[in-house]
Amino acid sequence: MSAVKAVQAGQRPSAMPSSNGRCRSKYKRELLERAAADGLTQEAVEALRSSDGWQRWLRVRCQLATHGLHNQFLVAHQRPGARHVASQQGWRSLGYEVRSDEAPIRVWAHVPASKSAVCDWRRAGSPPEEKPEGDLRLVPVFDQDQVSPLGEVPKPVQKKHPRSGSSEANKLIRLLGQLIKFASEIGVSVNFEPIAGVVRGYHEPGTGEIVIDASPDFPPAARAARLIYELANVLIDEDPGRRRLKLCNGEREVVARSVAWCVGACAGRGYAEAIVVPTQWAADSGSVAFRYAALVDRVAGRLEGALLSGLEGEQE
Repeated sequence: MSAVKAVQAGQRPSAMPSSNGRCRSKYKRELLERAAADGLTQEAVEALRSSDGWQRWLRVRCQLATHGLHNQFLVAHQRPGARHVASQQGWRSLGYEVRSDEAPIRVWAHVPASKSAVCDWRRAGSPPEEKPEGDLRLVPVFDQDQVSPLGEVPKPVQKKHPRSGSSEANKLIRLLGQLIKFASEIGVSVNFEPIAGVVRGYHEPGTGEIVIDASPDFPPAARAARLIYELANVLIDEDPGRRRLKLCNGEREVVARSVAWCVGACAGRGYAEAIVVPTQWAADSGSVAFRYAALVDRVAGRLEGALLSGLEGEQE
């Protein structure tokens, strides 16, 4: 499948190198140790403390949500406009070549042990636990804007949304329906009724009910966006990792709105309004902003998974 066809089919062309089945906990622990000692990674994490850096990461996450969080930060720091990344070999296998004047994007990847090292281990008859596992390194990848076709010139790469053939009204109905279904799965009921005042929606923790404004001046698109926001708040409270976070002084609002921003993009509904992070983040260490970003990534991933599974069911 060509890179163009892969993108048009909603797939990602040749993702960043994976850990090849390596123990995830060990890989994560090693990644955290290496990232903490790497200057480039720390620069990328520190950038999250500013509103511009946070927004750059959100945009990259919308394109590279399947990639690890540290690698999202690195891509956002080095090439914030990136949409689809792959190694030089990966692009070549798809019929593209990296232009000679392009600077690589450095990301973390597990590089398997060499064949000679594995052969030496086998010849020595060493136990399985001593088998060479390779190493975790910063490796070069390139964005789709950094490559040229090897053969005939393809059509412009466009990310096609799975429901692009439906009318706008049908898109909204399906989106709302999938969100309501997910809410019921986590024990939350959703009701639509007119709400007096400026509040357009709210969640009642005692009853487990979300109420969304059904006033005529609050259109379906706005109702869907508000429902995403309210569900984000519910999932924030349920997330085990948020116990270490105070979520005060505007942090909770930043997390909830960031989740809504990412999920809205996943659902094909962009959010033009930028997210402004609290001013105190500038004085905190980058690790604080990292923990908030990790919370956004986890919560958004749950909602995105629910939406995408629903779309796949509709297409079958």
